[in-house]
Amino acid sequence: MKKKFIWLIALIPLLLIGGILLFLFGRPPQSPPLQSGTLNVNGVDVTTENVMIRPYYAELPLTEVLKGLGMNIDWLDNDTAKITYGDKTYILKLSEVSLSEVGNSGYNVLVPAPGSKDWFYKVLDRELVFESNTIKSALSLMGIKIHIDIDSDGLIVSIVERT
Repeated sequence: MKKKFIWLIALIPLLLIGGILLFLFGRPPQSPPLQSGTLNVNGVDVTTENVMIRPYYAELPLTEVLKGLGMNIDWLDNDTAKITYGDKTYILKLSEVSLSEVGNSGYNVLVPAPGSKDWFYKVLDRELVFESNTIKSALSLMGIKIHIDIDSDGLIVSIVERT
């Protein structure tokens, strides 16, 4: 009985020290806050108030990116837009968070990027805001290859179409 008591007394300080260390160093690091930034697409400034940046992460307005890539956006009403690019036509529906090619299978290209843990989007007045990987993935499904550079120090996101 005495041995059990000694072990218990020896174990309590170790548990306390372990708990303190876990409390001090075991929490995941907090992400820095989002800051307003600048969005350049193919060298043209298409910044809106919906461009938000932190290291390795950006929230970007989809329609501004599409316009910057040369797409024509015609709003049919406050929820639906017809988007044309070359010989392709797409329908953007804000309420459904969908962008589908007309005459195709109707496949929604606005899906989480492969490997994404979360899918972030905001529906605003005539705008959808996505994190940059989702925009890159959607454009890839549309056959458009882009490179996104996030300069979190200068608060600038640059998107360049790759041919």
